[in-house]
Amino acid sequence: MRSAETQDPNNPTPTRSETLNLVADVKQGGTRNSADVGQWGVSLQAVVEQSGSGTADLPNRVLIRQRGRGNSAAAEQSANVGPSAAGDPASGQAGDEFLFAGGARSAEIAIIQSNIGNSATVTQRGRGQLARVEQTGPRNRASILQEAGATNATAVIRQSGSDNSYGVTQTQPGQYLLVRQSGSNNAVTDVIRRGPGS
Repeated sequence: MRSAETQDPNNPTPTRSETLNLVADVKQGGTRNSADVGQWGVSLQAVVEQSGSGTADLPNRVLIRQRGRGNSAAAEQSANVGPSAAGDPASGQAGDEFLFAGGARSAEIAIIQSNIGNSATVTQRGRGQLARVEQTGPRNRASILQEAGATNATAVIRQSGSDNSYGVTQTQPGQYLLVRQSGSNNAVTDVIRRGPGS
């Protein structure tokens, strides 16, 4: 852990109490996995990979929360991380909990970031998975990839602030996309939706 001694509001230099350049790297196999990573500082990195299977009543879950500047978060769920009963497209419920026939819940990746110049990347390859990115502040970037195997997957991006951008790729049937941006000079980097029924 390193800390800086100075504070300049125009320069992304950490204050005395902020952490610099730490990496959290989490890999989970097995079943019913849950990962919760919280970071506060500058130039931090969080990486989470889940390859084990969840169950319909207790799917795998990733939550990454970062507060600071120049941070990056990346999370991936493999093809077998998802509810077996996700036979229909997800329907939005209060609190972004997406439910399926038979009571199955989505396997979920949520990345929540605040402040300046952060990036979030989500990759999902399983049926019925949910990706959610929420970013507040300027110059943030969000990217969601849901392709081979991600039938009926859901992508949600919310960005508030200026000069933010996002990209989404969905290539399977029954996928759902919700994007909300507020602020000025925001941009769409790329949106690709190829799947029939998407």
